[in-house]
Amino acid sequence: MVINEIMYHPEGLDKSEWIEIYNPNSTGVSLDNYIFTDGGLNNQFIIPEHTIIDPLNYLFIAGKLDIFLAEFEADYPVTGSFNDGPSGFNLSNAGETLYLKDTTGTIEDYVRYSDLTPWPMVADGFGPSLQLLSSDLDNAIPESWTASMSVYSTPGKANIVTHAEAALPSDLLQIRVYPNPAGSTIFLSIGSNADREFQASIHDLSGRTLSAKEFLSTADKRIERRHGLRDHGA
Repeated sequence: MVINEIMYHPEGLDKSEWIEIYNPNSTGVSLDNYIFTDGGLNNQFIIPEHTIIDPLNYLFIAGKLDIFLAEFEADYPVTGSFNDGPSGFNLSNAGETLYLKDTTGTIEDYVRYSDLTPWPMVADGFGPSLQLLSSDLDNAIPESWTASMSVYSTPGKANIVTHAEAALPSDLLQIRVYPNPAGSTIFLSIGSNADREFQASIHDLSGRTLSAKEFLSTADKRIERRHGLRDHGA
């Protein structure tokens, strides 16, 4: 079993914390009485009996089950609520270690995440979840995770990309942004064999959008953008 996606800091009170567990095996796996915990004293959620993850499928453990179901309005395999009850707990917004343990207490999988770089910081309350790039990767290291401001989360589906080359359209050859560090003007050099519409945006380290503009690019066109920011280092 793989901890595959983590929503540790939802954007608002109308959204639930949750984790997604992925079964990479060719057979279904019973998680009866498995334990999800952050390692805190008496902090544990015991997965109910008759809980099975089908092969190549997902199970969600929600902090607030009713809020999770209201948000996604879909028939996802989901259990909860780990926020509630005498052994309930919340996921830390600053980062912590999450464990999935079997019925003997043996660790099936664990992730120690953080809200600090090199972990994706936009997952810290800006909407996106932490998404594992591939279930084949080591989910104990931050380089295996991503977060997207365009695709906030992927419940019940494959995460944003499974291979680096899948992140770019096949007809997009190269994008260069210069100079670095930026001055009052930013240049985008786009190597493409097709015309396309796209949006370029500037973000600070917390993921906040500082400037955004839509463009129509033609093949091998260089675009000049005066961003209008007073602090070029923002």
